[in-house]
Amino acid sequence: MASATNALSPPSTASSSQSATVIADSTSSIASSSKTKQQDIDTHPVTNDPEKNSRPPSIRSGRSRRSSMSKADSVYGGDHLNDPYYSYPGSFDDLHDNTSAHIRWSNLSFPQSTAEHEKRETDAYHEYDDGVEYDDYWEDDSPYPEVRAAVANTDDPEMPTNTFRMWFLGIIFTILIAGMNQFFSLRYPSVQITALVAQLIALPCGRLLERILPTRQFNTFGYVWSFNPGPWNIKEHTLVTVMANVVSGGAYATDIIASQRTFYDQKWSVTYQLSLVISTQLIGFAFAGICRRFLVWPASMIWPATLVNAALFNTMHAMYLDDETEDFYAEQEEQVQAGGFEMTSTAAPTVIDESGNPINQAPMTVAPKPDHFQSGTSEKPAVINFAARARAVITRPFRRWINSSTSVPDAQQQARNRRKRKRNSRSILFTRTLILSALWNFFPAYIFTALSAFTPLCWIFSSSDSASTPAKSNGSVGVGTDGPSISTTPGTTMGTALGASSTTAGASTTPKRNIIINQLFGYTHGLGMGFLTFDWAMIAYNGSPLVTPWWAELNVFVTLVVVFWIIAPIMYYKNVFFSHYLPMSSSGSYDNTGNDYDSRRIVVDGVFRPDLYKEYSPLYIPVTFALSYGLSFGALTATVVHTLLWYRKDIRRQFTWSLKDSSQEDIHARLMLAYPEVPQWWYATIGIFAFVLGLITIEVWDTKLPFWAYVVAILISIVYLVPIGMIQAITNMQVGLNVITELIVGYALPGRPVAMMIFKTFGYITMAQALSFVSDLKLGHYMKIPPRMMFLTQTVAALIACFVVVGVQAWMFGNIPGLCERDQPDKFTCPSVRVFSTASLIWGGIGPARAFNFGNLYYPMLYFFPIGALLPIPFWYLARKYPRSWYKYVNIPVCFTGLGNLPPATGINYASWTIVGFIFQYWIRRHNFRWWSRYNYIFSAGLDAGVAIGTMLVFFTLAYPRDGKIELNWWGNSVGTKTPDYLGTPLNTVAPGETFGLREWS
Repeated sequence: MASATNALSPPSTASSSQSATVIADSTSSIASSSKTKQQDIDTHPVTNDPEKNSRPPSIRSGRSRRSSMSKADSVYGGDHLNDPYYSYPGSFDDLHDNTSAHIRWSNLSFPQSTAEHEKRETDAYHEYDDGVEYDDYWEDDSPYPEVRAAVANTDDPEMPTNTFRMWFLGIIFTILIAGMNQFFSLRYPSVQITALVAQLIALPCGRLLERILPTRQFNTFGYVWSFNPGPWNIKEHTLVTVMANVVSGGAYATDIIASQRTFYDQKWSVTYQLSLVISTQLIGFAFAGICRRFLVWPASMIWPATLVNAALFNTMHAMYLDDETEDFYAEQEEQVQAGGFEMTSTAAPTVIDESGNPINQAPMTVAPKPDHFQSGTSEKPAVINFAARARAVITRPFRRWINSSTSVPDAQQQARNRRKRKRNSRSILFTRTLILSALWNFFPAYIFTALSAFTPLCWIFSSSDSASTPAKSNGSVGVGTDGPSISTTPGTTMGTALGASSTTAGASTTPKRNIIINQLFGYTHGLGMGFLTFDWAMIAYNGSPLVTPWWAELNVFVTLVVVFWIIAPIMYYKNVFFSHYLPMSSSGSYDNTGNDYDSRRIVVDGVFRPDLYKEYSPLYIPVTFALSYGLSFGALTATVVHTLLWYRKDIRRQFTWSLKDSSQEDIHARLMLAYPEVPQWWYATIGIFAFVLGLITIEVWDTKLPFWAYVVAILISIVYLVPIGMIQAITNMQVGLNVITELIVGYALPGRPVAMMIFKTFGYITMAQALSFVSDLKLGHYMKIPPRMMFLTQTVAALIACFVVVGVQAWMFGNIPGLCERDQPDKFTCPSVRVFSTASLIWGGIGPARAFNFGNLYYPMLYFFPIGALLPIPFWYLARKYPRSWYKYVNIPVCFTGLGNLPPATGINYASWTIVGFIFQYWIRRHNFRWWSRYNYIFSAGLDAGVAIGTMLVFFTLAYPRDGKIELNWWGNSVGTKTPDYLGTPLNTVAPGETFGLREWS
């Protein structure tokens, strides 16, 4: 974790008017039991002699550059992550020698004189005082403050990882999480057990195994091992969490299997099911390993989501420092209070006054460390057997009581308490935040649900007549649950001409003023023009705002205002796409009467019938859904152009770079050199195996997917993997390929819904799975996990999960009556499967040609393809021409893809997300960076963990028992259910027996 710096102030021999500055000449770093917690004392001398201003081996000073630095310095240290040349080396002296670093050499001046050199170095040590980003260019740490705030720059290569405890807990969590998530994914309402829950539970489980397992050593074919090799450590904890994270998202291919059984009446063998699931899961894993050099090794690939896990790991394990370590810290603090210094060398520190002149002082002494620190380790003396370990645990409280009752100097006891409070402050914050967040979640989730959709205007201007019949949005077509990418449910519409609508608007009993207010300010089917909600699940619907960079959040919010708060209402009230007869915002699809589109009326035995389609109705989608498709089209081309403009040199260089080359600019890459890398052929072997298995699957069974289409699907994921991965690694946002894969297969293989589902899985989910694996690899990189252990744990977890999810789903179909039917008594209605099935029907059956071909209803959305390709160019040019301007913060792919969850998300999910992001990622980060660097990610983890645990408590105690009949009926839970926003009331309705929209379609 980020280390703290102790400013030491001895009794000054100068006059009282002189303020002395002390900067000692070496670093005193104490590692914790896992050697990831480092507390350093800044002891680098700053004198008038530049020859003495040598760079220390590791400084965690926490200081920043003052605004008084030169313009060249600001350009040098302040370049944005959009710039592939953003970086800074150890010092200005290193710039000429370090030819491999990402440095913007243009407009960069170097010190030309000793005085200028000294001034720059002195300024770098001034305290943070003006909101400038943390920047100390002597520090042997990551160039990025987000990483420095969450990740330790120390490592212990001898820490055991391949242990019985790790495999035991990892496999248990893999089976439980994969099985439970698969089971509840077919139910509505549902609950998902995330890896964060496993991360919290794994620590006490590991500590329990540490205490009860025998410490006896075994020799198996020359390999010495033990059930209990020592204290439960942070690397074992990380590997268990990684295994849980691999399986927490489930296997997307199980939706294909369920759709075939329920929608197309295809009950194929278990061999087919396992082949499909294993091939789709492992091929993404192989791609993840191959692209490590682009997405894991470079320091600029931050992966913000992993920083929360890293900060939480270090915080949780920081609570278990040894008593001897605590005694040592207390002794150190006591000497500081007495006027002494803790030094690792015999040289005395240099004390200078405000003028830079040295002040005479007495020589300092070196305090001895405890015995087990002398060798450079932080492990406590080994306990040789279980009895001794148990005795030590039992007598520890008594030893502390005896020590507290003896005559301990007040200064030492106070120092001990201060040290303990400082060390545990992050743990205390996390624990309290988790508990309060979990308890508060009961209010918006159950007790007072109106706090979640807090829309007083909609409550005031609600529907006064319950007899009105608005169109509903939760029909057979809805948005899929494909994660934080673009919505998966197709909302295509067909028609041959934009003919005049033959409709008669029905008289609505709700005043149009009320409808308009609800459409603009509503949080369910409205545009969500508001900022207030009291539900963290609503705020963090698109990811934690404390993790995503502020500039990325601002890009998304500006796009929200322009596209959905300005353009969308204009289009709606001008009746573009016949939107008057549809809700303002919804992920559903509708027929020409304004009701949910009934896909069963155009499908017979799993085959699309054009004649029935012509007799029934075209398919219509709300205006926000149409714009969402347009943005997704633009994101695809913008991603390619943006990546070529900003990262082409990085990509070309990384083709030839190794981890050793990357280590020249990143301390974490240098630390990882201690471990042997995974050979590329390991990943290639898994990739070939998965490819062949997938080929066998589509050829042996009648999937209607030809070999060439299978290859095209995989090529799509390969082409977009690195560009989308780079954007996600920097912005914490992923561009989804679901739309482009649906579009391609719809044109290439019309009328083949099963082929469409498999094509989409190999084309989109392969990329999404690969980036999920890459994110875990980056977490292992930050936590200094041996790469080969990461490979083994991810592979084993993925394979086990494939068998678990297939087995659980097969058991459910065989033992739960009426599974996936709308009236299933236990609410196992399979909502995600129903969405996925209907999507396959629309894109694979009806096809995109009936919606997007020239002259059809939604053809204008295709203009977003050239718009997305052109928009990044002017902003890239302006950013290069004016490097200090705001143009470098404009990221068009982020603008287009950031709103991919809208619908079903609404404006409130993004507006509240942006406001909270402004507070933490801009205001606090700028004005109280030290608090932000120490507590921001821990606070985010506490909020997320609290909501996850609170949701599980509400589900298992209130929603799941008695078929969800445990209800709390009062005004706070019913006021929001009577509004036009909640009911999805359109502006106009049609009279019974009449229709709106296109007159002819085919």
